[in-house]
Amino acid sequence: MPIYKLNNLSPSVHPSAFIAPSADIVGDVTIEANVSIWFGAVLRGDAGSIIIGENSNIQDLCILHENVIIGKNCVLGHGVLAHGIIMEDGAAIGNGALVHEGSVIGKGAVIAAGAVINANTEVPANTLWMGVPAKMKGNVPSRIKDRFQGTIDDYLDLRVLYANSLSEDN
Repeated sequence: MPIYKLNNLSPSVHPSAFIAPSADIVGDVTIEANVSIWFGAVLRGDAGSIIIGENSNIQDLCILHENVIIGKNCVLGHGVLAHGIIMEDGAAIGNGALVHEGSVIGKGAVIAAGAVINANTEVPANTLWMGVPAKMKGNVPSRIKDRFQGTIDDYLDLRVLYANSLSEDN
């Protein structure tokens, strides 16, 4: 598992977390219970701490850098860039979205796939943001809330499956 100490900063990983073999975890990173970090993800805690709250999933090819706090029960879809942000409990960021420094994603908010959240943006709780640059489109519809809750549940199950059965096929 590629977990790296840097300048006396060591990642802290809860034993129930799953970290894919090709993910890189560097420096001041805290990964709480039942978290999953997927293939190709990079969590680089060299210029500030990174904290991932319990039950959250950081999907394939995500990049997290410089003072990132992810709450509990959060989803970061494939290829998300999160740089210097706070993401409150139950929020979700869709595939390929970019969220820039100083932004706060409120509790239960959803950033749509491909959206770009400019620096220092305050995303209110339970709102849906879309576009480039992203704009608020209203409250998160219940069907989207349900979809992301399903994603959290699916990734909790996948975490167990991969932790118990992933192996190289030589």
